[in-house]
Amino acid sequence: MKKYLTALCLLFMVVVQLIGLQTNWGLASWFISFVLLLLAATFTKYLDNKKH
Repeated sequence: MKKYLTALCLLFMVVVQLIGLQTNWGLASWFISFVLLLLAATFTKYLDNKKH
């Protein structure tokens, strides 16, 4: 399950930015996106690193 958290964080970041554009959240949407980007970077260590 942890290997999917990177993709989910990036997806939620896009959703937050789209909602932020429509509702004029401004700084709050950028802060949430930055936190989600940091979480996505943190969870990259759980991605599979298989070499063929």
